Amino acid sequence: MPLIAMDLRSTHDTGVARYGRSLLAAVAAPARAAGFRLLVVVRDGAQAATHDLLVGQECADTHEIVGIPGDTGFLRDSAVLRSLLTRRRVALYHSTHYVVDLACPIPYVLTVHDLLRWRFPRLTASDEDFVKTYGKQCLHDLWSEVLDSDRGPSAQVARAAPAELDPSCGVFARGFAVLTRRLVRSASHVITVSEATAREMAELVPPSGGSMVVPGAVDTDVFRPRGRREIDAARTAHRLVGPYVLYVGLAHRGKRLPWLIRELVRVRPALPPDTRFVVVGGHAERDEETRRAVETLDAADFVRFAGRVDDDDLAALYTGATACLSASVGEGSHLPSQEALACGCEVVAPDLPALRETTAGHAHLYSPGRAGMPGSLVTGLLDGTVPARARGYAPGSWHDSAVRLIACWESILGWRNGVLPPSPFP
Repeated sequence: MPLIAMDLRSTHDTGVARYGRSLLAAVAAPARAAGFRLLVVVRDGAQAATHDLLVGQECADTHEIVGIPGDTGFLRDSAVLRSLLTRRRVALYHSTHYVVDLACPIPYVLTVHDLLRWRFPRLTASDEDFVKTYGKQCLHDLWSEVLDSDRGPSAQVARAAPAELDPSCGVFARGFAVLTRRLVRSASHVITVSEATAREMAELVPPSGGSMVVPGAVDTDVFRPRGRREIDAARTAHRLVGPYVLYVGLAHRGKRLPWLIRELVRVRPALPPDTRFVVVGGHAERDEETRRAVETLDAADFVRFAGRVDDDDLAALYTGATACLSASVGEGSHLPSQEALACGCEVVAPDLPALRETTAGHAHLYSPGRAGMPGSLVTGLLDGTVPARARGYAPGSWHDSAVRLIACWESILGWRNGVLPPSPFP
């Protein structure tokens, strides 16, 4: 049975992390049936939670979990993992994250969630922010191992990233653009999470190997309309008396949360007096720009930072909300919009190709950055002048995504009906 390393590590507990965990839970049993064994790579300390996922699929005896000690940094440079891959004769390394060790010794599959940092380098983290998270040495490594070493014929191909051509963008923005291009062109296969991202990648940074869409989906056993008791419990826990709208996710610059706060504060006089804007996950209250917007607008009583919540609480919050809002300049899939719709919650979001695709006509889409639109739509949903659209939404299933993923592995390894793949080892 071919052994595939499936790396679930991600920098933050975000949509990227949820994508990896959900895909593992869905693919574990079908992978075993198809003749694959999985070596699941996690951060040291995450083994128990990951084991529970496999136990739930009755696959704990087939697949193995390994924790990688220490912080391998942004570049994923890990001699421990490289040694493991070769020692265990792993046939294929599959990262559900968007970075792979440049020295990966075996064929690999790269997941591209979006190309936001490629298209909008000035909205990515600054060098100062990068150093706060990863340290000065990691920034130096990004320069020496990625930017300074990017020479030769391959460096002249697909140089479409604005950051690569603009030194003022900073080391991280430039380095990430070059790193993405190098990883995409060296991958055996590139997976995208939506057709929209696949089209964008084909235009901006076409892969040398194969590509396949393995879309993000919704676990409808969890994200489904909840009953009044659960909704009331969530309201009580988060001190919500009147109507509320939601924001779910991180507060990166490209998410434009401060702009969204300003838009809602602008229409606050037209909203019921107890209306609240509830921000879930991502520790948005720690973001300086977000905090400044709340303080400047005197909106501390209007914006409610809920922090991280468990999935059952989140599903109840979705169900009870007037709408789930987004203001991103770009998305690859946006799981919160899909989860919200699956819970019967209206979605107000920018009209982006990926959101058009994943919300399938059930969201209230507005021209990105158009002032007045988010607030107007929220006001209309509250007073009934904007008709609801969430009803009838049919989310994608993680099982279907798992089937696609197995087809990808079979294509790369030539493994079907018991035909052994060629070994990458001498």
